[in-house]
Amino acid sequence: MSRLHFLFPVISVLSLFWLAEGAAGDFSAELDRAEDYLEDEQFARAEQIYGQVLAGSTADSNDALKSQRQLAYLYIVAGEQAKAGAAFAELTARFADHPGIAQAVWQVGGAYFRTGQYAKAREIHQYNVESNAGRFALWSQVEIVKTGLRAGEHAAADAAFDKLMLVFSQEPTLPKEIYQVADAYKAAKRYDKADELYQYGLDNQSAAHDAFWVQASLAVSNLELGDETAAQDAIGGLLAGFSDDARIAQTVYELANRYNSFAQPDKALQLHQYNSEHFAEDMYAMWSQVELFKSKIRDGDDGAADAAVERLLTVFSQQPTLPKEIYQIVDSYREARRDRKADELCAYVAEHWPESEQAVLAQKDMVILHNELGNQAAAEAALEKLLGEFSERQALPQALHELGRYFAGAGRPEKGVELHKYNVDHFSADRYGMWSQVETIYTHIRDGNEANATAAFEKLLTLFADEPTLPKEIYQVGDEYGKAGRSDKAVELYQYVINNWPDTEHEMWAKTRLERQGIRLQDETAPVAEVGELVADFNDQSSLPQALFTVGEEYYEKALRHDREGLVDESRQDFHKAIGIWERIITDLPEISPTTAEAYYFSARCYELIGEYEKAIEYYRQVTANLPEPHLTAPAYYFWAGCHSYLAQYEQAKAVCQQLMQKYPDNELSARARTIISRLDLSTLSREERDKAISLCAAQHDSWLGIRSMSARYTATMSLFKDGECVKEYPGSGSFELLVTPSNGPIHRQNPATVQFLLFNETNGYHYLADSILDPRAFFVCWPAEPNASATEVRRAKNQFIDVAKLLLRPLAAMAATYRNHVWDNTYLTSRNGFFAYRGTPIRLSEQAETDSIFNGEPQYLFVFNSRPAEAQYWFSTSTGELRQIHLFKPGHPVRILRYEDYVGAENGNVRFPRIFSCTLKERNGHKPNGWAYVVELRDVRLNIEIPPERFVPPGGSPP
Repeated sequence: MSRLHFLFPVISVLSLFWLAEGAAGDFSAELDRAEDYLEDEQFARAEQIYGQVLAGSTADSNDALKSQRQLAYLYIVAGEQAKAGAAFAELTARFADHPGIAQAVWQVGGAYFRTGQYAKAREIHQYNVESNAGRFALWSQVEIVKTGLRAGEHAAADAAFDKLMLVFSQEPTLPKEIYQVADAYKAAKRYDKADELYQYGLDNQSAAHDAFWVQASLAVSNLELGDETAAQDAIGGLLAGFSDDARIAQTVYELANRYNSFAQPDKALQLHQYNSEHFAEDMYAMWSQVELFKSKIRDGDDGAADAAVERLLTVFSQQPTLPKEIYQIVDSYREARRDRKADELCAYVAEHWPESEQAVLAQKDMVILHNELGNQAAAEAALEKLLGEFSERQALPQALHELGRYFAGAGRPEKGVELHKYNVDHFSADRYGMWSQVETIYTHIRDGNEANATAAFEKLLTLFADEPTLPKEIYQVGDEYGKAGRSDKAVELYQYVINNWPDTEHEMWAKTRLERQGIRLQDETAPVAEVGELVADFNDQSSLPQALFTVGEEYYEKALRHDREGLVDESRQDFHKAIGIWERIITDLPEISPTTAEAYYFSARCYELIGEYEKAIEYYRQVTANLPEPHLTAPAYYFWAGCHSYLAQYEQAKAVCQQLMQKYPDNELSARARTIISRLDLSTLSREERDKAISLCAAQHDSWLGIRSMSARYTATMSLFKDGECVKEYPGSGSFELLVTPSNGPIHRQNPATVQFLLFNETNGYHYLADSILDPRAFFVCWPAEPNASATEVRRAKNQFIDVAKLLLRPLAAMAATYRNHVWDNTYLTSRNGFFAYRGTPIRLSEQAETDSIFNGEPQYLFVFNSRPAEAQYWFSTSTGELRQIHLFKPGHPVRILRYEDYVGAENGNVRFPRIFSCTLKERNGHKPNGWAYVVELRDVRLNIEIPPERFVPPGGSPP
C-alpha cells in the first residue's frame, strides 16, 4: 500500500478563491506548515499544500520552485520513486530558466544521497553539472566525488575529482571544497589522497578559520597512514600556530582519543596532559584530566588516580559540568572495587553541589554503596537523607525508581516494593512514579502473587489514567505475564489495550503482541490475514515496519527452536513464515529505513538456513546495494560469500570477500574473508576434482557413522620416545566392543549417535570404558579386573592404555569431532552438503614425497575444515575416501602421523574399517621427537553396518 493516501486532485471553490487572492502574495506561512508536516511524516498533508501553492503561484515564482522541489523531496523520502522522477522532470522543465534551479537540483540530489540511493544521486548531480554553472554546479561535482567514494567506486571518484579541478578551477571557493573532498577521502579510508588534499588546502587557503581545520585534519590523516613523524609535525604545527584558537582544546582532546583508537595510549596521555596543563579554563581540558584519571585507575595505580581526582577538583572547580564528571568517576571507582572512595566522592558531590541533579543521584548511590559494603545502618541513614533533604528535587522520583529496581535485583524485593510504593504515593504525577507502580506489578508476577499483582494493576489504572504512555505500560505488563507462563493474562491485557485505545499506535503494538503470543502457543488461526489487517489498519503509523518485524522475529526464533529439536519440516515452515512477514515490509512498506534493511538481511539468513542459496544471494545483494546500514552490510557480504561457497562457486565467493575487505577493512569479518580467500587461493584442484574429493569425503562420513556395533581382539605396543630415542615399551593385548545407538534428528543439530566403547586389557587386567565418545561431555572410566587394586594402579593403567583406546577410536572420534565442531555447533550451516562445500574445502593432492613417505604410494586429497589454523590436517584417499589424519604440533616440534592400513570390509560392503593403526613420530626442523608412538593390530573383526538413507544427504542434494 502506498505511504501516500492521495494526491490533491481537485481544488475546491473556496481554495481557488484563497489561491487567487494570494497568487501575488507570500506563501511562506503555508510552506512553513508543509515543512512541519514533512518533519512529522504527514506526507499527504504536505503534498496537499505544495499542490495548492503550485496551483496559485506564478510559473516562475520562488514559492512555486520551492514547492516543486519539495514535492520531489517528499516522494523520495516516502519511497514513491516513480512520482519522485516525475516531480524532478517537472522541476527541470518548468523552472529551467529560474536562477534558483541549480540549487534546487543540488538539493534533490542530496535527498537521494541521504536515503542511500547513491546511483540516483549521482545521476541528478551529473545533470546539474552538465546543465548549470556556478557554485551549486561545483557543489554537485563535489557530491559526485563523495557518492563514488561512498559506493566504493574509487576509480570513478578519482575521475570526478580530476574533473572538479579542471572544470571549476576558477571558482573562488574551490580550496574549501577540496578540503571537504579530503574529508570524504578520509572517511573512505583513502588516507594517502586525503593527506595530499589537506596539504593542498594548507598551501592554497587564505582564511585562518579553515586553515585550523585543515591542519588538524592533516594530523589525523597522517595518523591513519601510520606516518608517525608527519603526524607529530602536523600536531606540532597545530599547537604552535593555533594555541589561541577557541577550538584548540577540543581538537587536542579528539586527537588524543584518535591515538587511543590506534592503541597508542602513551601518546594519547601526552596530549591529554598537555591539554590539562595549557587550557585549564576549557571544558575539553577538564575531560582530558578525566581521561588521565581513567588511565591510572585502569592501571591499578591508586595513588596516581587519587591525585588526578584531587587536581580535577582543584584546577577545574569553576567548570559548570564538574559535578557530572565527578559523578562519572564514581562509576570507575566502583568498577575498581574501591567502594569507599566512590562513597567519599558521592558525599563530596552532594555537599558541594546540593542543587545539582548529580547531588540527588550521588545520594542515591550512597545508599547502594553502603548496602554493598554491608553497612545497613549507614544505608538507611543515606536513604533517610535522600527522602528528607532532597524531597523537593525533580530528580528524586528517578532515584527512587532506580533504588527500587536495585533492591529487587539484590535479593531484597520487599525493600524494592517499599521504595516503589513511596514513589507512587508521593509522585503519582511523575512518569517515574508510574514506572515504580509497573515494577511493583512485575515483582508480584515473578513471585506468583496473583492477588497482589491484580491489586497493583488496578491501582496503575486508577492513578495513572491520564498518562499518555499508560497503554504501553499495560501491554508490557502483559509481556511480563507471558514470560511467567501466564499467557491467558497476557492475552487479556493485550485485548484490553486493543479495546480501549482503538486506532492508535498502542492498538497496533498490542495486536502485534497478540499475534506473537499466538505464534508461541501454536494458535495460528489465519496469521497471514492478521498481518494483512495490520498493514491495512496502521499504514499511517511510522512504527508499523518495526512492529511487523517483531512478528517475523517470532517465527524466526520458533524456527530455530524447532531446528534444535530436530523438527526439520516444522523449522522450514517457520522460516518461510518469517520470510512472508518480512516480505510485507519490503513490498507494502517500501520506505528505505533500518527496518527495511533488517527485513532484507534476515530474509536472506532464512533462505540460507533452509538451503535456498540462490535466493539468499539475491537478498544479500539487495542489502549491500541499497541499504546504508553498516552493521548489516558487512555480515551480508560475509554470508553472501558463504552462499557462493555452498554452491561451490569459489571465484564468486572470492570476489564478494574482496568487496567486503575493500568496504570494511577494519571489520573482523574482513579478517575472516582474507583467510577464506587465502584458503581458496591454495587450491590446485579443478572443479571436477573438488567435486570428486567432496563426494569421497561424504561417502567416508556415511560409512564410518554407519557402524552400529563392532568387536575385535587386538595386540598393541606403546613406545615412549625422548629426544628421538625409545626409552620404554608397553606391550598389551585384549579385546574391545563398540556399541552405537543412533539418535533422532538432523545431523547438523545433535550427535548422530551415542557410542559406548569398552576395552579389556588382558596383559594387565584392566577395563577401560569410554561412554558416549561423540559427546564433548563424555566421561572415561578405568578400573581393574581385580577389585582390590589400588587407586595408583588404576591411575597408572588408565594412563597407559587410554591412548591405545583413543587410537582405536581415532577414525570415529576424528569424524565426530569434525562434525561436532563445524556442523552441529555452527548455526550457520544447515546441511552436510553445505559443510563440505564451504568448510571442508579440498585444497590439493599430496605431493610425491608425501604420497611415498606417509601414504604408501597412494595419492591423497588434503582438506581444510575451517578458516583458522588447525591442529590437524585431514587427507582422503583418491580411490576409496579413507581418512588419514596428521596431527601438527607447534612450529619446531615433531610431527605425529596417524596411519590406518589393511582395511576390513563389512558384509554388506558399505564400509571398510582399518585393521592396523599406527602412530609415528618424526623429526621436524631438527627437533628430535618426544612422546608416545603406537602400533595396534586387530583380528577377528566383526562389524554391524547400517546406513539409514533418510539420515544422509548426498553431495549436491537437499535435506529431506
